[in-house]
Parts: sequence; structure tokens; C-alpha cells
Amino acid sequence: MINAAFVLVHGMGHQDPAWSDKMQKVLKSSIPDLNIKPVFYETLYSDLIEGKTFQAVFTKKNKDLTPADINVMLNVSRMEAAIGLAIARMAPSDVSRKGYMAEATDSFNNLIRYVAGYLFNARLKSQIDGRIRKALADAAADVGNSGHVVMIGHSLGSVVSWSVATNKDYPLPGCFYKLVTLGSPLGFLQSIDIIQPQKAPYYWVNVRAPGDIVSAIGVDEPPFSSDKGLVAVRVRRVGSDQHGSLINDPKVVTDWMPMVA
Repeated sequence: MINAAFVLVHGMGHQDPAWSDKMQKVLKSSIPDLNIKPVFYETLYSDLIEGKTFQAVFTKKNKDLTPADINVMLNVSRMEAAIGLAIARMAPSDVSRKGYMAEATDSFNNLIRYVAGYLFNARLKSQIDGRIRKALADAAADVGNSGHVVMIGHSLGSVVSWSVATNKDYPLPGCFYKLVTLGSPLGFLQSIDIIQPQKAPYYWVNVRAPGDIVSAIGVDEPPFSSDKGLVAVRVRRVGSDQHGSLINDPKVVTDWMPMVA
């Protein structure tokens, strides 16, 4: 029997704890040897990254902006400019690629703000990372040294979980086993030089869905890597929402769940 605990790191926007109930059901059917009662620790940090304090950065008057606020706003502009430059450099005949980038610009409008808020606001990042590490410590205590702890991050949550998993200053519990990223924008962020890939010292499974704009640029090859192995998964089934279905549609979850344990 596999004694395992799972830390589920949601992305931005609507976060429904019922999703973990669906995932647990898929787990039990996909992995027969799994402990009959897998434990999920959900990290709902939306009150931090979507709260009034963070949103206020973009509505403050210039005289009220702090150096941290300015750093976030500068990096938002940097990302937006990188997307615009990428579109401008495309050949006139590359209509489909331009269409993707235009759609990405619209889809990433809010994501870019939240990514900048997480990566470039040290206080906010410290708070969020602290919550993730606390959940991982609780999960490790639950399974003991003989068990496995798996962290699953979706969308912006994949950026958070990857950042925590590759932070050498805060080693994860010894029973931490695997990082799973779903619908991750990490490839996009690396392509515009917002992040610099660090080697993950754990098993890493990256899952994408056909047609998902957020994860269209993968992390399946260098410069991303893992000491234990990086496995790329493209699901066969796609829900009505290519991005969200990776975490909330049991039929789609079934495609990648066997890779978890």
C-alpha cells in the first residue's frame, strides 16, 4: 500500500474545495494500491493574491506608490511589452501564431498581474510560500518518513509550487516525492525572461491540455529539468474549458492521475 498525502495548490480565480473530492475519487480508482484515505491539504491563498491590498496597487495615485508597488507594476509592463514585441516580430504569414499571441494577451491580462504580484512582491511571496511550506509540513507529519508527499499545482498555483519546490534556501520534507504541474504558464514566463529555470530536485510531471493557451509553451525540455526525471503528459480528453478541466473535470483528471503516485 502507498501511504500518500497531497498538497493541492490552486491557481487564481474561483477555487472550489469540491474539486479535491473529485480528485480523491479518481485517485482511488486510478491507483488501487493507494492508501484508502488519501489526505488532501488545499492551499486557498486567493485572499492574499486577490485581496484588496494587492488590487489596490493598480488604483493608487502615484504619490502613494511604494517601491514594492512600483516593482510589481514595472514587471507587469515588462511582460505586456514582451508579448507585444513577440507579436510584432512575427512574419505576416504567421497568422495562426499571431492569433495565439493575441488570444494569449487577452487571457493573460489578469494572470500577468497576479504573477507579478507573486514573483516581485517579496512580502506577498513570503506569505504565500509560507502557507505552502506549512501545508507540506503537515502532510509530511501525516504520512511519516515511509510515506510520500505529492504537491499538485494548477495554473498560477504551478508557478507557486514550482518556486517552493526549487527554493534551495527552504528544503522540503524528506518524504516529499513528486511535483505535478497542471496547465502551467512556466514555459511562457521563461520565454519572456521573467523566470530563470532552476533544476527541480524531485520527480516532476507536467500536464498540458490541447488548446490551453496558458500552457501552450511547455516545460518539457531544457532549460527546465529535474534530478529525478521530468515527464511530459498531454491529456487525450478535453473539457469545455481546456485550462480548468485539468483540475475540475474527472474525465480529464483520469488521464493524468495515474502519473501522480
